[in-house]
Amino acid sequence: MDKKIIFMAFVITASGCTDVLPGSTSPTSSSGSAVQIADFSINDQSLYADQQAVITLVVENYNAQAEITDLKLVNTGALKIQDGSWSQRCSTAELPEPVNGNPGVMECSWEVRAPPESELGNFNSKSYSPGLMLRYRSELSNSDRPVKIHTKEAREIESTSQVSRSFSNGEVSTSIKAESPVAVGIDSPITVSIAANSQHVVSENYGFEISPTSMIASCDGREPQNGGLSFDVAVEPSGSAQFNCVLNPQTSTTRNLIFSTSYKYQKAPSLNVEVLSQ
Repeated sequence: MDKKIIFMAFVITASGCTDVLPGSTSPTSSSGSAVQIADFSINDQSLYADQQAVITLVVENYNAQAEITDLKLVNTGALKIQDGSWSQRCSTAELPEPVNGNPGVMECSWEVRAPPESELGNFNSKSYSPGLMLRYRSELSNSDRPVKIHTKEAREIESTSQVSRSFSNGEVSTSIKAESPVAVGIDSPITVSIAANSQHVVSENYGFEISPTSMIASCDGREPQNGGLSFDVAVEPSGSAQFNCVLNPQTSTTRNLIFSTSYKYQKAPSLNVEVLSQ
């Protein structure tokens, strides 16, 4: 089962002002950003035929639940990857967890050999663009900063106004619109818009889960079942998506409402390497 990433949160207050959540202006969250490529390089960009070189990868993990699904060199062309050249830690493709706010660091290396002179033909040099394919599930949680939802009896509400909230983890951004305050026993709509910050979301769907469900009448046309509510929303080619939820609280209360989602992300940097004839 795909893991879940909690990256959306909003507050509904009696004032009804429009602003953003504290901390939402930077690409971080309560659990930090996701996975960063700190270094992807080769120790020599100009190689002679049959010369060896080392490609180095350094990955910084800011999320305790991030999980790599694919990690490999691609488009190496005539550059030959030497057998057994991975470090043991990298070959398992397991990200070390962050500690005390510091990222877990994974270092990998591949030994590559330039093609022999015979493969260069009549050319004085040939160019290659070896790249990296890194795909992973990124997880993000606001559970250490629960967001409170306030509801009132309709007779106690003199007026409502729209509240807008936004939240980002540097890979995916969301904006949430709702009416404030929420009246007991009356449907109150919420619109959630999701936008990828690049073209690197590779999921076909965002998988959502919402808790608690006691205040939720439905989301994207789906009603809570057995105390839970989970569903998929199709990802557009741009990486965006949108869905609507309906709140229908039955009592005047305050609840912490959490939206969670799962998605896969891809990063694919590349290098420029020139192989020279002797």
